[in-house]
Amino acid sequence: MINNRSKSEELDWNTDQFVQAIDQTVAHLVQYVDQAATVPVANLRPMEENQLELEAQNLMESGALAESGFSVFLNTYLRYSTQLHHPNYMAHQVASPAIPSALAELIHGSINNPGAIYEMGSTAASLEHVVLNWMLKKLNWKPEPLKATTESHGAGALMNGGSLANLVSLLAARSHIAPEAWEQGNPAGLKVLVPANSHYSVERSLSIMGLGSQSLVPVEVDENERMIPSALHEVIKQTQAAGHRVMAVVANACATGSGLFDPLKEIAQVCQKEQVWLHVDACHGASFLISSKLKHLLEGAEQADSFVWDAHKMMRVSGLCTAVLVKNAAHLQNAFKQQASYLFYGSPSMGKDYLHRTVECTKTALGTKLFLTLAWKGEQAVAQYIENRVAMTSKAYDMIRSRENFICPYVPQSNILCFRYKNDDDLQVEIRESLLKTGVFHLTSTSFNGKRYLRITIMTTATTEQTIESLIKIIEERW
Repeated sequence: MINNRSKSEELDWNTDQFVQAIDQTVAHLVQYVDQAATVPVANLRPMEENQLELEAQNLMESGALAESGFSVFLNTYLRYSTQLHHPNYMAHQVASPAIPSALAELIHGSINNPGAIYEMGSTAASLEHVVLNWMLKKLNWKPEPLKATTESHGAGALMNGGSLANLVSLLAARSHIAPEAWEQGNPAGLKVLVPANSHYSVERSLSIMGLGSQSLVPVEVDENERMIPSALHEVIKQTQAAGHRVMAVVANACATGSGLFDPLKEIAQVCQKEQVWLHVDACHGASFLISSKLKHLLEGAEQADSFVWDAHKMMRVSGLCTAVLVKNAAHLQNAFKQQASYLFYGSPSMGKDYLHRTVECTKTALGTKLFLTLAWKGEQAVAQYIENRVAMTSKAYDMIRSRENFICPYVPQSNILCFRYKNDDDLQVEIRESLLKTGVFHLTSTSFNGKRYLRITIMTTATTEQTIESLIKIIEERW
């Protein structure tokens, strides 16, 4: 019998339907971006209302989305999505993504080639190797060659988010000080030294690893919540005198709440002198390495043992895309010890398998998003974007602190700024919640030196001085 069915039919991939859906999607997304400044920055409502209008339950049960109106569904979905392209979006550290990153998501969603195993995603893994080496070079670490060598070099892996990256980095630190822990469990007395404002994922990682939050040892910070190197030296000595071992020191570059950088150079000198592992949580600030104007803020990072870098924060890449980088490749390779006969059976690979370095087995083509963004826009253009957003934050600082009743507790170093209106903690929360509920501005709030502040993170290029002036005026008029 002759089979007259097309290949697309055999694969249950209706190419006509795909093209139609892509056309509808592109049309809606173009409208979504073009109208960004004319709609609420956040159009929030109760989850139940979203589910009802999206007809989520009915559509899942019937499978009738393609026939009943994908365009209608997408219109509703986008109308109630948070508008990261909006000039008044200044909340979380999530990029307003660039076009090439969006294209990478479409490509991966269509071909579904995971990048952790070379034979499953050879081009994805190839690009991951390229972008990881680009990052290693920015740290002045030796890039990883394609072929195995006895010479010392750096290494890395891309994974889904900074929380996971901090976990993997701490696993590498543990394998260095206690290589027996994988089989025998954690030895007693391992400690991790951190400033009080370290990201919550550090404590979470230690609990996941079975070390518990009690393994965290705080290090004194200055008036801007930055780690004091001399205090670090004392805490290391005190920890060791108590019979414990310092598994790692974690430094911020920059702190999530304030956007301020720990003094990495001085911290690295202490860690080198005491021979303890230095991990730099640079999820947000690592991208400053590509800027000749801003990279000085990371001076000393090259002396670290491990380093994490979120491309989905300041490089216009969609979430998620985080790199774990180590100066010594063996440290990352030793972080995991696994056996899986269906994956590891001695057969030589034609390229790099990243499965040995990550928690994930089936991960998306993360490197493709970053590669396309750099290859499409160029490193210089991305650097200019970063510099521009930091400069805009400096202007916002000058504008806000010059107004009566507004307080800025520090000079910003990045695109993150905390400020306070009048001397009332509850008022800061009230302002944020009211602005968000009405969809006028999307800000966050944080504690800094024991007080509650409003917090802005200037991400999109649409945010200008006029945006900041509008924010100031609406706060003054309403409160």
